[in-house]
Amino acid sequence: MELLTVHDAAELLSVSEETVRRYCNAGKISGASRLADRGPWRMTVASVVSLAGGNTGRVRIESNHNTTMTPDALGKALTQSIRKGR
Repeated sequence: MELLTVHDAAELLSVSEETVRRYCNAGKISGASRLADRGPWRMTVASVVSLAGGNTGRVRIESNHNTTMTPDALGKALTQSIRKGR
């Protein structure tokens, strides 16, 4: 399962990193957790996709191939794309 950082989630949601942290603290991202009390947040792709569009099943991707992907597959592809752009 691909876990996203605050930075990755902020890019996917088109919000600031501080907004993602506020969402995590408020419990708006259900799959968000910390390994330590003050450690960095990590969240599942499905929880970010759910917050973005209310869809916890399959997400339709508009492309030349008009395909669908699971949230985890989408997250992996998007995370790789974000990291390549750095």
